Amino acid sequence: DLRELPAIPLAQLPRYDGQVRVFNSASSRFYAPSDLSGVGGMCTEYIRACPMWRNEGPRNDCIFVGTDPEANGMRAYSVARVLAFFSFNYKGVTYPCAAVRWFDTIGNEPDDDTGMWMVRPAHSANNSPFFDVIHLDTI
Repeated sequence: DLRELPAIPLAQLPRYDGQVRVFNSASSRFYAPSDLSGVGGMCTEYIRACPMWRNEGPRNDCIFVGTDPEANGMRAYSVARVLAFFSFNYKGVTYPCAAVRWFDTIGNEPDDDTGMWMVRPAHSANNSPFFDVIHLDTI
């Protein structure tokens, strides 16, 4: 069903009474030709969503989520903060997911002083934050 989740009546959603597994981190292995510190440019990054990091409080890393495959550079991505990693099995298929809070870019280009894109937490018209569940393959 391609409708937005709020448009689907609760009674039409599939029933799920299985197990949900929660994780504090995920790793991403990717090719970065500009970083030869790994074997042949291969790099591994760890993304954390921990309720307690080194006994100092929570750590919720920010991520890039591929949202526009037709765009180039930063415009091909959206920014989000990972609140939790989890997976569930439905009809024999495991779905690895992340619960995220979305961020909006400030302006249409990187900041003049830093050369980096600036972001701020995204909010709806009634000022409530935007949360979502995404598949890990989009990170």
